[in-house]
Amino acid sequence: MTAAGPAGCVTSVPGYDGPAVSVSVDQSEATIDFIFPSTGWKATIDRSKVENDIAYVWVSANGGFLGGQRVTRQQLEFSDDGKTFSCCEVFVKASGSSHADDHVPAAQACE
Repeated sequence: MTAAGPAGCVTSVPGYDGPAVSVSVDQSEATIDFIFPSTGWKATIDRSKVENDIAYVWVSANGGFLGGQRVTRQQLEFSDDGKTFSCCEVFVKASGSSHADDHVPAAQACE
């Protein structure tokens, strides 16, 4: 997957149907923002790597359910000591979605 379009957040990656997620990159630090459709959700970074100026981050989002009346937010920060990157690709495995068992591309951005 390669980042396309203008720099900034890409929140709509085809095939992803989990909680809303976006990512931004600034000076080799990625900020991953989730907007969960209900309470009780928690996102955690499962693994990551930096390769060829791109950070790849795999995240699990668990706990809540898709649909509700109270939107909640969570922000994850990612950096890799000693490694620089100007783009980030986020892969999410989300409970209650069609990809509850596998990480799929969810968001990408470049500085």
